[in-house]
Amino acid sequence: MTAVLLVTLGTLITISIVSTSSTKNSSGTTMPVGASSTSTPEPRSSATKTKTAKPSPASPAVANLLPSVNPGTPARSKTTRVFSDEFTGTVLDPSKWSTGRYARTTPGDGPFNPKLEAAYYASSQVSVSEGSAHLIIAPSQASIDGKSYNFVSGLIQSENHFALTPGTYVEARIKINECSGCWNAFWAQPSGRWPPEIDIFEFFQPESAPKYNFHPETGGQSGPAAYGEPKTSYFGEYHTYGMLWDGVRATPYLDGKPYKAQPASTRVPLYLIINLALYDGFSPAAGSSMEIDWVRAWH
Repeated sequence: MTAVLLVTLGTLITISIVSTSSTKNSSGTTMPVGASSTSTPEPRSSATKTKTAKPSPASPAVANLLPSVNPGTPARSKTTRVFSDEFTGTVLDPSKWSTGRYARTTPGDGPFNPKLEAAYYASSQVSVSEGSAHLIIAPSQASIDGKSYNFVSGLIQSENHFALTPGTYVEARIKINECSGCWNAFWAQPSGRWPPEIDIFEFFQPESAPKYNFHPETGGQSGPAAYGEPKTSYFGEYHTYGMLWDGVRATPYLDGKPYKAQPASTRVPLYLIINLALYDGFSPAAGSSMEIDWVRAWH
């Protein structure tokens, strides 16, 4: 999910919003393959997983958590937990996340790539319940920076709260729901500038597998590079997506298994972003969402 540079202090943004529901990069970005196709992803053979009750973030069970990766993998050596959010309770923790692109909260911010996206972002589209954070798309009309939008969506980001540094392993348990034209992303970029950017995953729906990408400071991109098990749909179930980053390479992890290391040559601190974008020209069902069970990081 390529970002545009943040607006500078003093820039005037005019927003006109008419909500129709009560209810959540730049050049060179790869568009979803077969976005106009009517084919459906191959279903998984296993039964849908259900969530189990989670311990409180203050409990010893959470304090002693280690990366949920296969024994013997390099990420298992990371044992100092530097960040975690289990999304217990009913509100998002403001000491860990913001729901606006430029501030802690927002009634409406433009998307990361206005040329490609059809939904703006508002804090109203982020909720916490049943042990998860929810990013929700809904019909809503707005005019932001000269472009009209017909949908609104949600994001969470850790700028000014937490940043990845080389030597960090980060993972999140997330459910990607099938959604017409949705562009789900779990990624990281530095504060105040772009690039670089590391995409831990992007889902270019209707494609049902995650893709890694890296945008270096010199421009261009290394991918997208698909990972995961062949002929597997990752829609509709919780899966754990991780990344071990050493400042030169990044190794994607999926459900505890490491995949091929990818370029990630930058050493600047990177804050986390999880968002549910929408491509222009699509109309997803109202209430289409993305669920985040937890986010954790070790160094």
